[in-house]
Amino acid sequence: MRSGTDEGDGGPTWEPDPPEELVPGWHAWELLGRGHRCETWLAWSPERWCTGVVKLARPHQVDHPRARRSLGREARALRHHPHPALPTLFVDGSRAPVPHLVQQYVDGPALDELVEEEGVLGPMPTALLGLHLLGALVSLHGRGIVHLDLKPDNVMVDEGRPVLVDFGSSRAIDGRRARDEPIGTPGYVAPSLEGGGRPAVTHDVFGAGAVLAEAMTGLRPDQQSPTPTGRWPLEALPDDPVVAAVRRMLDADDDARPTVAEALTLLAAALPDGHEPWPTGLTPGVRTAARR
Repeated sequence: MRSGTDEGDGGPTWEPDPPEELVPGWHAWELLGRGHRCETWLAWSPERWCTGVVKLARPHQVDHPRARRSLGREARALRHHPHPALPTLFVDGSRAPVPHLVQQYVDGPALDELVEEEGVLGPMPTALLGLHLLGALVSLHGRGIVHLDLKPDNVMVDEGRPVLVDFGSSRAIDGRRARDEPIGTPGYVAPSLEGGGRPAVTHDVFGAGAVLAEAMTGLRPDQQSPTPTGRWPLEALPDDPVVAAVRRMLDADDDARPTVAEALTLLAAALPDGHEPWPTGLTPGVRTAARR
């Protein structure tokens, strides 16, 4: 497969001639995105007769350990872990000569694109979105993993159903990190994580709050005015149980932020009578590490 040059960053890129094979068994169809370390392609498998998303290291990153580690973390987060709000992992090629993954293709826009095209979400759609995302986090945290890069462009919406993607920043709960290694996207991560703190479940609560705040306001972090208790003041919105829940999720103090179970309960309480998100009498099974 030949390589070319990205006009944006000047770095080398893969330039397959569709339907040329990108990785074994998967043929290039359309470029979906290009980051510093990896490219993402819509691909087709003649054997499975279905689409998939191929995420592979760019030519100059093939031998870079951070690119391989990022893909490996994503594979570990998704391997043997079916959940309706997480994509299915088809192939773990993180140790291949050209490191790559193949995942389920979620046929829908990213949440930020949806908000830009159709407008901000009201309280009830925001509550339902939060319940889906927090439910995915319950399942993920139960395996000892935190996502750490929740943001609207990492939430794909397929016919109203949100799916959380891009697990390249995921880490083990309370796992060690290199001092000079940034995690997540500036503006969307909790202050303690930006300050070098160890990955914790409460950091994902902040990220989920950031996603919901942007969905309700249409404003990115750099368009918001910081406050002592959070990045999104949400002052322009009327008082509402959903707004109050999101404000708490965005508290700058890790210990003052609700746990995942508490956030789920707050959002569920905002739903109209008769709309039960889970059977009465059950509580979310969240790890006791939620405060770490």
